Amino acid sequence: MKKLILAVILLSATFTANIQAQEIVKRFLKNQETTSKNEIIYITYDDVIILTNDNINRMFGFESLDEETKKELTQKYTRIYDKVNKDEVLNIYKKGLVKELRRYGFTIYQQAYKVNKITGRFNTLNVSQIELEEFTRIDSLNAKYYTDSTVYYKTVTGLRFNVWLEYNFADTTSRQLLFLSHEITDEFEGFTEEIDGEVYADYTYSALTPNDAYTLSNNVAKLTARYMYNFLLNKYVQEKTGNSHQYHYSIGENKKIKYSLYKTDTFEELPIEE
Repeated sequence: MKKLILAVILLSATFTANIQAQEIVKRFLKNQETTSKNEIIYITYDDVIILTNDNINRMFGFESLDEETKKELTQKYTRIYDKVNKDEVLNIYKKGLVKELRRYGFTIYQQAYKVNKITGRFNTLNVSQIELEEFTRIDSLNAKYYTDSTVYYKTVTGLRFNVWLEYNFADTTSRQLLFLSHEITDEFEGFTEEIDGEVYADYTYSALTPNDAYTLSNNVAKLTARYMYNFLLNKYVQEKTGNSHQYHYSIGENKKIKYSLYKTDTFEELPIEE
């Protein structure tokens, strides 16, 4: 009986904590609608952007080759790597990030402002590094009918956008290193089918172009802003509940709040090397 009473008490306490957390979530959303209570983010950039290509990286001794040979190999084994303007990728990301953060209701200050002139609840965020990777992988198509085990393989090209961000970068006690990665590949869809004893692959294929790198940069900027909203939302709930709530909260594209027992739509937190 004592165990049953204890279990009921624990369930009741958990239920109460979760109801309290949901009310705090609503308060956070409401706070972002007014500049007197919303979150302030001071953003800086190290302007470090790296372009990499896995075909080039696998070439032993590539860097020791003469410039003409390196140019020929790059043209032969890459499609996007040498045709992307790094500065343009960076600028698109920076503009997209600020625009989207403001759309979520945050007040944003950038490098032209001095931190000591900012009052209220503010956070510091430094975009320390961006990496745009061109890679290749083997994709496959399965048979149209389950009774057929035929598989068709094709090499596709992809782009992966990696971002490293330092949250509260000036504070050694609360600094966190956040990481986000998102990728796209050539569109390759279809199936294999056997007709009159012959096997055919019926598929559509659309190859990535250098312009997709700029679109990806803007999309990842939007994703970063959404993840930052989720990060600050859950941080706020933790502070107000003493971390006694059960759920992880995230905002959708339509600004509707979802909750889950598992972390979704959020940054990966990396260890900080001193």
